[in-house]
Amino acid sequence: MILEEQQRAEFYTYTKALAETYVLSQNQRAQDSSSSSGGTSHFLTCAIRPSGIFGFGDLTVLPGILNAYYR
Repeated sequence: MILEEQQRAEFYTYTKALAETYVLSQNQRAQDSSSSSGGTSHFLTCAIRPSGIFGFGDLTVLPGILNAYYR
């Protein structure tokens, strides 16, 4: 659920939610469309949503993501 403009505290979270909704909607559409080669197109998408903002110097979110990736 995406909150209306009056209810959201910040714009960054809102735009992340819009992008996630769009990416996931493309997953559903692509499975139902046909490719030019006559077969069914398979374009799978996913949304990974870590909490908060992370990046250079992050000691809480990014290390856990990287540890899971390298396992």
